[in-house]
Amino acid sequence: MRMNGPSLVSRITWWALSAGDERSVDFVYPEDAVSERLRGKHAQFTMTFENVKARGLPELDDEFATSLGGEYENLEAVRAAIREALEKQARESYNETYDSVILEQALEQAEFKYPPQMLEHEMIALSTTWNTV
Repeated sequence: MRMNGPSLVSRITWWALSAGDERSVDFVYPEDAVSERLRGKHAQFTMTFENVKARGLPELDDEFATSLGGEYENLEAVRAAIREALEKQARESYNETYDSVILEQALEQAEFKYPPQMLEHEMIALSTTWNTV
């Protein structure tokens, strides 16, 4: 089997393997390999697999639901909790977006007018601050 590409190990996961299987792989190091002396070089790797493990998904049943920390009585309770959490997240996201849009539109349309006395007071306060620094 000949493979070119950045990842030798990631390609092994596609093989159908059993314990004791041996596989040989011709590998060409990519031109952008970290080690300059390996760039474009051919190598052959022979591997013997001592054991093979696979992950499996649990059955979605009441036993699975109760294994989640005793918080749920059955699978329907898990589904209801997930549904509620997703709905809450969607509402919060919508409200946040809505609030941002409303605020942005209000700021675009707003015109702020300050009373002359307030502006004069701020100017005096700023000049006093700068003169004491």
